[in-house]
Amino acid sequence: MLRFFFLVAVVVGASISHAGLSPNYIIKAAKSGDSVAQLLLAEAYYKGDGLDQNYTQALHWYEKAAVAGEPEAALMAGEILLEGLNGERDERRAVMHFKSAADKGLPEAQYIYARCLASGSGLPVDATNAAVWYEKSAASGYKPALEYVNKQRFFSRLHKELKEPCEASDVNYLLSRFNSFSSFRGLSDSDKALARKEISRLVSHKAPPKLKKEFAAAEGRQGLFYLVKWKYSYGFIIGFLGDNKISELDALAVRNIERVTSVMISDQRREYNQEVKSLGRSIEALKASVAFERNQKEELESSYTLAQFDEVKRERKAHRKTLYSAFSSELLAMASNTKYVTEFDKVVSEYMYSGDGPTELEKKYSIARRVYTPFIGYPGGDYLNALYGGDWTSLKRYDREYMEPYTTGYIGQSIKALGKVVDSLSAMGGQKSTAGRDMFRSFRNSSLITPVLSSYLVNYDAKYSTCLRPDAVKFKKTVTSETVYRNGFGNRVGGYKNPDQISYFTVNKEFMDIFKKVGLAEAESGNARFIETIFNPNSSSMSNLSGVIQGIDNIMDDFKCSDPKIKRLEANMIEYFNI
Repeated sequence: MLRFFFLVAVVVGASISHAGLSPNYIIKAAKSGDSVAQLLLAEAYYKGDGLDQNYTQALHWYEKAAVAGEPEAALMAGEILLEGLNGERDERRAVMHFKSAADKGLPEAQYIYARCLASGSGLPVDATNAAVWYEKSAASGYKPALEYVNKQRFFSRLHKELKEPCEASDVNYLLSRFNSFSSFRGLSDSDKALARKEISRLVSHKAPPKLKKEFAAAEGRQGLFYLVKWKYSYGFIIGFLGDNKISELDALAVRNIERVTSVMISDQRREYNQEVKSLGRSIEALKASVAFERNQKEELESSYTLAQFDEVKRERKAHRKTLYSAFSSELLAMASNTKYVTEFDKVVSEYMYSGDGPTELEKKYSIARRVYTPFIGYPGGDYLNALYGGDWTSLKRYDREYMEPYTTGYIGQSIKALGKVVDSLSAMGGQKSTAGRDMFRSFRNSSLITPVLSSYLVNYDAKYSTCLRPDAVKFKKTVTSETVYRNGFGNRVGGYKNPDQISYFTVNKEFMDIFKKVGLAEAESGNARFIETIFNPNSSSMSNLSGVIQGIDNIMDDFKCSDPKIKRLEANMIEYFNI
């Protein structure tokens, strides 16, 4: 019974004084060979609990309990001997006790024994065997062992991957993901700091030679891209290099940029002579020069703006300047003889490089272009100028741009789905419906010309009344509506008819049939306006519905109905609507 009480005291960690035990009872039991009493007595001497603190006596009773098979006693005996608390440090004897406790499965003893093996304390260094005991301790969940094993695993993996043959990109990739290694995440904050320090050391040793080798091997356009953007490409490496090393590598990259661009510039001059100057002083040479410059800018991308290319670009610009002067009249005539503004712009694009800055020829082009684009600056100006010029091809492209969101992608699928719902409801009522197909086809074939003409004609008598002829046609629009009251179940419980809203519209006779087709409803209502309000699509040509309607409205405010530009616009609106 007394032994059981001793055992409980040891398990709960109670001292003999707290447990209410008399030292004499403990001593008597210990001398009788009770290992638990021996352990408890050793603890009392070690801590000075109920007895005078005496490390020699503590060691004596710990060793007694250890011989009797108590692993905790062996651990404590080893610690006293290792630290020399009894006045005599004995590493070899301490290690024997640690090994005894470790063999009995005590995680802390396994960890300490592993450290002794690793450091050679009390026995020869044995890193392999130390690793085995670290793993055993960690497997038991002992935190210091877990941290140590994680650290070793991390460093082992790090050294292995960096020692294997690899390129700078491999090093950068490794650094980009080391934070995700489970072995790194398991490290303590202090070990993480040590890990980063070690990574910095390894990277400083490993990366620069590889980068220098890659710099030296860089050639051509791709090599130039690499040299210009090397710090962006290897951002993780940069994060572990010191400022001095980065500056050194940057300076080396610049020297190699000079080397690569020098070769490229020679190639550019040779190619320019073959492709452009070989054509002599001709308009074809100007076209070839513009195309050459655009190709260089496209191929070199951001590297095109490097200072190293400035001189050769100035040479080509000076050459084009002489050709601009020589063929200014011919180029202007060529552009002015085009039918549409898109064709005009194509000529300008082929024979003039925008990067050359303002030139006399460019000013003349700008003036000549106004003939094609009287409505530039107005909302929907691209569309309205195409109408003015009779450019049906561009108009159809703008119409497709506007309707594309309603026939493709999410919106198109939604419209199809809505049509199927309508068809299904009709089928449930015993009727066959093609609403889905008709709705989709209606959107696909829609054109902005319908709302443009509708807006123009609805406002005609208000803004252009002076141009209404005696044979003008008047239309009457009647809107009938009803107010309905319903109960909570949606059933009608009453209502009344609202007064009719009557409006009158007057247009010239040539617009009579079109006005009937576009309908008497105001242009800003209807499917197109509704869908734009809900989905707000964007058009690169600024030719969305609200834009062109606002544009035509502003034009009617700014131009007289007798203006030749308005007459031409009217004629082309009618023709395009009837196509």
